[in-house]
Amino acid sequence: MKIFIFLILSLLISTLLPVNLASAENQEQSVYGWQVMTEKERAEYLATLKDMKSEDDKMMFKIEHEELMQDRVRKHGNKQSGK
Repeated sequence: MKIFIFLILSLLISTLLPVNLASAENQEQSVYGWQVMTEKERAEYLATLKDMKSEDDKMMFKIEHEELMQDRVRKHGNKQSGK
């Protein structure tokens, strides 16, 4: 009986684990500009957004973040082209 319970629990855990990992990856990729951010920056962004209570605050944070990422890409592009 113990083996049966162990097998059932193992099966449940193994089926749920990939979903959680995939969800974390999708969540990071849904961050605007995630390609030009470090893992630490993405984690901080998601944590900050999660801690915000007001939808207005979240919206303003996202807008400011998008502007920051656009500036980063522009500056990075200028360095790439030698400007």
